[in-house]
Amino acid sequence: MIESPPASDTRRLPLTIAAALMVIATIALYWPAIGVGFLGDDFMILHRLRGIERATDVIRFFRGEFFEYYRPLAFVTHAIDWSIAGQNARQFHFTNLLIHLVSTILVLLIGRSLSPRPLAGLLAAALFAFHASNNEAVVWMSARFDLLATCFALAALYWFQKRAENHPPQNPEYYGSMYNGRSPTTDFDLLENAQHALLKHDHIRYLRRTDLRRRTPGSRSI
Repeated sequence: MIESPPASDTRRLPLTIAAALMVIATIALYWPAIGVGFLGDDFMILHRLRGIERATDVIRFFRGEFFEYYRPLAFVTHAIDWSIAGQNARQFHFTNLLIHLVSTILVLLIGRSLSPRPLAGLLAAALFAFHASNNEAVVWMSARFDLLATCFALAALYWFQKRAENHPPQNPEYYGSMYNGRSPTTDFDLLENAQHALLKHDHIRYLRRTDLRRRTPGSRSI
């Protein structure tokens, strides 16, 4: 027996339309940032990029720190921008905007996955995309580290959510052992608590499915 989708699902915008709306609105909001140019710490990164002549030169980003930071992947993306457009700041800002767009779509997907309400995913994505706290990360080339960290964290959360949906654990004690509900104090705590929120959400769904199976004679899967 297959569970029918919630009635509210029928009132949702199709995913492609919702994603297109968010992409168009986000580009419209941040497009002026493409022409901002380089600012502050950007010039230190540019100085490090000027020595890039061959593709193999990016290996050095994996061998040492940069002002006590070890962030090789971000520097590799900077090197790609450098190889495409040299010192043209528009290319660097375009890449920042592209990463922010990917993160926005991930928030849209997570929101739609967690809530059956028609506008839940769209509102979550809009809040993320337009929130003032993201301005610096999108506009400032040197803040690409934050954009990449956010994008990978959201991708991990989305993968975790889809994995839990497709392969729910059979033992409910699995959930109870993995979330504690403590208040976040660092960025890692925020990510951990987000994972715990997904676990709680899936725990509730697991209990509902289990209870429905008990009350439905002869049903094996829902």
